Amino acid sequence: MKIVEDPKILSAFEKEDEKEIDLKPGKLIEDENIINQFNKLENEEGIESTVKKSLGAIKEFFTGTKRTEYPELPEIGSYKGKGAAKIAAGLLINPNQKAQAEIIQTQIPESKILKDNFDNILIAMPDGKTFYLNKPGTS
Repeated sequence: MKIVEDPKILSAFEKEDEKEIDLKPGKLIEDENIINQFNKLENEEGIESTVKKSLGAIKEFFTGTKRTEYPELPEIGSYKGKGAAKIAAGLLINPNQKAQAEIIQTQIPESKILKDNFDNILIAMPDGKTFYLNKPGTS
């Protein structure tokens, strides 16, 4: 590691109250603390970080994974067992989730209506498979 002896750089480090360091172009910065601070600023406030945060928010809007306790569970629309056709028809004609859950229980009395930690409705079927009534996000 090369020792910096430039008086302007040394005086900048002596002034603790100043946030900006006046460095001339072409000077090589080797101090790891300064490099880490620049990297942190670049990662936190740079355009790349903003784009990543925006894309993450868009993905979350469509997937809803942060508002789902069991993201691997499918929605009830993929159910293929007993009464599936009547359930699908009932879900199409009624957008109310409480009414949809009642339709499912009417068609399959052994099914159980549950909720996850985010208050999303789960349907536990008698065959042991569990489905979300309507997963958060778009589907």
